[in-house]
Amino acid sequence: MKKTIAFIALLMALIMTLGAMACTSPNANKPGSKADEPTVSEAPDGLTTDKPVSDDTPVNLLPDPEWKFGRTDYSETAAARKPLVITTVEDFRRDVLPQLREALRADAEAAYNEEFFESNHLIAFWVTFSSGSVQPEVTSVEKTGDQIVITVNGRMDGDIGTCDMATHLGLVALDNRAYPVDLEIKVVGTGWDHTNEAEG
Repeated sequence: MKKTIAFIALLMALIMTLGAMACTSPNANKPGSKADEPTVSEAPDGLTTDKPVSDDTPVNLLPDPEWKFGRTDYSETAAARKPLVITTVEDFRRDVLPQLREALRADAEAAYNEEFFESNHLIAFWVTFSSGSVQPEVTSVEKTGDQIVITVNGRMDGDIGTCDMATHLGLVALDNRAYPVDLEIKVVGTGWDHTNEAEG
């Protein structure tokens, strides 16, 4: 009888010791242990894990602005034209495509198709430089209040400038969520930039 009681007492002590050890596992509170790892679940179909763009999200500078330029027929008044907001493939074909040189049209039409305009729009504008050696580039796209400000500068292509006047058609692609289509468009720039400092 004494042996049975001793055995039961030993068994109970063993169970209590194992329970205490499980509660105070050396890895339970150790940094980097499984206990510290967050639970990861996959997003259901139809949802995205991308952070949504809201009106409170500051959108001042596109990290990689989508922009292109195509040289077009020279015009003294082209740079004074009001920028166009292109929201449909029909508008693009009517107002932009005829302005591009024929060699550029097929690629442009393939890029700016119906799928593109489902969630994006284009800003079309013109810049003119006193030399065909100057290549235009978009240096920033900012949303400030009720305006989208596109800054365009030019870079010399080589060390010798040509004397031909050159007009370029610029196209900047904007996401509809980040840049509403009803904002005023302003194109600014300081002329061509041979080094890192803009010159007039």
